[in-house]
Amino acid sequence: MHTPPPSVHDDRTAGSQIAAHLQLQSATGFLLSGFYGTLATPKYIGAFVVVYGLFLSFGELGPGNNIGLLASKTSATAIRGQYYGIAAAVGKIGAFVGTYVFPVIITNSGGSDTVRGNQAPFWVSSSLCVLSAGLAVLLPHVGQDTIQKEDRMFREYLERSGWDVSRLGLEAEEVVRIESGSGSGRDLAEKY
Repeated sequence: MHTPPPSVHDDRTAGSQIAAHLQLQSATGFLLSGFYGTLATPKYIGAFVVVYGLFLSFGELGPGNNIGLLASKTSATAIRGQYYGIAAAVGKIGAFVGTYVFPVIITNSGGSDTVRGNQAPFWVSSSLCVLSAGLAVLLPHVGQDTIQKEDRMFREYLERSGWDVSRLGLEAEEVVRIESGSGSGRDLAEKY
């Protein structure tokens, strides 16, 4: 199932989007695990596909779309690549761990040939969705000016720490003017 991009629901905060869709995902997952014995029969396979598709779509609409948005908008421009890389690495580690943990959960719950064994991953993932929805409420607000605020706070931090920020955030021709002596770094720094 295709999900719309995060810009479609940009009027709400990313944290509230993540929390709302995680709650919907958990409700769908609990429904799926509760009725798994019925839905997994050949008679109701179409219903299983639809409910499972909704379960996956809610995950993409909430955290799937907004994690990248948060990682790219809640850091200063100078460190955004590293920040986004760390966020992506944590996601990859979670996926890696999940490929080892969920088979153990299935085995310990009765095996993949039992209804209970196949229900267990949905119980666990839906419970994790509830926990994640609670944590998502704590995420910072991301507005249209968040990147500018982060850049300003990063620059102020560097200045307080004694770093030379005279070239930070300048266009290429302004850097050339500074190096050639046609303008002082302090004048340009005050301008910005």
